[in-house]
Amino acid sequence: MRKALGLLILLGLVIGLFFLAGRLRGLHFTVSGQPGDLLYAAAFAEGSDGWSTYDDGRLSALAENGSLLVRANQASSAAFSAGPFWFEDVTIQTAARAIEGPLDNGFGLMVALQTQENQRPDDDAYLLFLISSDGYYAVRQRLNGAEQVLSTWIPSAAIQTGLGVDNDLTVTLADGLASFSVNGQPLAFCVPNQPDGVSTYYLDQCVDGHMLDALPVAGAGPGQVGVVALTTASGGPGVAVRFGGVSVLAP
Repeated sequence: MRKALGLLILLGLVIGLFFLAGRLRGLHFTVSGQPGDLLYAAAFAEGSDGWSTYDDGRLSALAENGSLLVRANQASSAAFSAGPFWFEDVTIQTAARAIEGPLDNGFGLMVALQTQENQRPDDDAYLLFLISSDGYYAVRQRLNGAEQVLSTWIPSAAIQTGLGVDNDLTVTLADGLASFSVNGQPLAFCVPNQPDGVSTYYLDQCVDGHMLDALPVAGAGPGQVGVVALTTASGGPGVAVRFGGVSVLAP
């Protein structure tokens, strides 16, 4: 009888631990601080500094030579790497250098990244700021299983074009507003007048929309920060981007 009772107690403890683990799996420590505080820095001098690394032959993110090298060798695909901590209001900075592939590419920074800790990309959430080696920038957001172009590709003289050149990228997300800069120059974004409209920029005009210096971002909660490199339908595969150290500050 005592043995049976002991087994029942042990079974109850095991079930309780599994339940507790399930409840804790979605909890994350969110780093915060006073405006201007350095919250986190990764130099990649001795490895990945806790950032996600992998290589499946098509997409890869690997730490080498004091940087994080991200490759997308598959058409219409993206490779990314995420840091180990979560942030709410955040300013993230990095130096990015495309070193291989077409000039018609995309690479940049991610904030508010939530992967739900599973292998399914359909329930991921993120805010993505991209530039290209032929001198354009854009903003995308993934939320509730769908990706939306918040601001379409817009040309900017602030972007250093070509391969093998550095572009300093900064993204700030605070109080539901996002702002972006390249090489110290703030960028404006083309937002459609209608909530369900399509961001369209043509002949130096935001068509059926207006330009904003700060972009309202709905639903962007706390999350990880990351870097990304992607291929475009018109540019093709073979994109390789080297990211230098990443710093995260309280905005």
